[in-house]
Amino acid sequence: MLTGCLGGDSGEDEDGNETDGGEDEPPEETDISLSDTEFEIVGGGGGTRSDEVSVDTDEEGLTVTVEGTLTGNNSCYTAELESAEYDAVEDVFDANVRSFEDREEDEMCAQVITEIEYRLVASFEGGIPGRTVVEHNNEAVAEAVPDVDTED
Repeated sequence: MLTGCLGGDSGEDEDGNETDGGEDEPPEETDISLSDTEFEIVGGGGGTRSDEVSVDTDEEGLTVTVEGTLTGNNSCYTAELESAEYDAVEDVFDANVRSFEDREEDEMCAQVITEIEYRLVASFEGGIPGRTVVEHNNEAVAEAVPDVDTED
């Protein structure tokens, strides 16, 4: 004869204390929303393979500024903001910048590694994200949290 519970919640936690028998409460959504993004290429040229990113948060202006460098396989490469999304449940701003070849059919491209410098400014309403993740070509290259001044 089997006694006890096979699966489910027994109503006690590991210490033998009574629990409510429910799952953890799901996180609540923030009141923050992404209102606008501005993306621009600010420089480029021959270089080395690099994925550099800096993230600056302006709580007063409700903006997140990402300045970065990603690489292209030849001189015809450029970059674009493929996606910029804010997850209000996880409180995460996720931006993906991709590099791609942009040339005419008969255009010749120099076979050099190209550094592509960009700037992304994301504007928010209701606050700033608790975390920012930056991806280059769908691979995370930076993660940042805003500096919070704890002094009164």
